[in-house]
Amino acid sequence: MLPRPLRVSAFSPALEEAIKIDGKIDRIEKVDKKLFGDSFVRIRMISYHNLDGAPLFWEFMFFKAKDEWQIYIFRFNDEIDKAFSGT
Repeated sequence: MLPRPLRVSAFSPALEEAIKIDGKIDRIEKVDKKLFGDSFVRIRMISYHNLDGAPLFWEFMFFKAKDEWQIYIFRFNDEIDKAFSGT
């Protein structure tokens, strides 16, 4: 498995391709924010785009290491059944 910074940066080409297809983000809706203790949080969102493409579903997970929040997981897709299946 790739180190975490490389896994996050690997999404860049996929994100650029999604923006080419769906357009730039017009608006974002926050779906939920869930804390797991004091040092782990999950945030899920939906973005809508200016070319009226399918909405994208986003999930971010952060953990607090010492005094700094770091990204743990970042993912997005356009399939709602995959996006929020692990609630």
